[in-house]
Amino acid sequence: MGLKFAILDTNILDYGFKPEYAKSVSEFIEALSKDYDIVTTQFSRFELFRGMASAKIPMAKSFFDTFSCFDITGDVFKIAAALSTCYKNDETTKSRASSFSDGDIIIGAAGFVNDAVIITSDLNDFPRPYFTESSRKYPNLNSTKKKNSFIAVGVLEPNVSYLNENISKHYPPTE
Repeated sequence: MGLKFAILDTNILDYGFKPEYAKSVSEFIEALSKDYDIVTTQFSRFELFRGMASAKIPMAKSFFDTFSCFDITGDVFKIAAALSTCYKNDETTKSRASSFSDGDIIIGAAGFVNDAVIITSDLNDFPRPYFTESSRKYPNLNSTKKKNSFIAVGVLEPNVSYLNENISKHYPPTE
């Protein structure tokens, strides 16, 4: 059996393009790759390249293309729709439902569909209890410009049983 998949959230990829974090991101990815098969999503491709300065595109493509990429399929969109509806109607998340971006919902849905953890520097984009923080710890992303400046990174596991329970309450199948 191969390694479990780990989806890099777009924010991790963004830090990889910043000169002060590039080395740290590289070291982080190297450590992570010992435990996971690292992937990204086609949605992250969109987020990264939209509006990017032409001069940066070749370097960005080179970096992005080092990872396998999950397609955003109809199944991912179906789960994303269910997640969004559940976030809006679940007592544990409804007060923050409008703060979850479509992109993070789609990336989270890709985690559910592909049985993959989400690697992110913003844990609040993937709400508990739909995602649970893994006990696996990896190095922070450290700036080479600012001493004692770091970005904490988390590993989030999709909570399939919680999602299934709430889909039946908030997103029931049609008859």
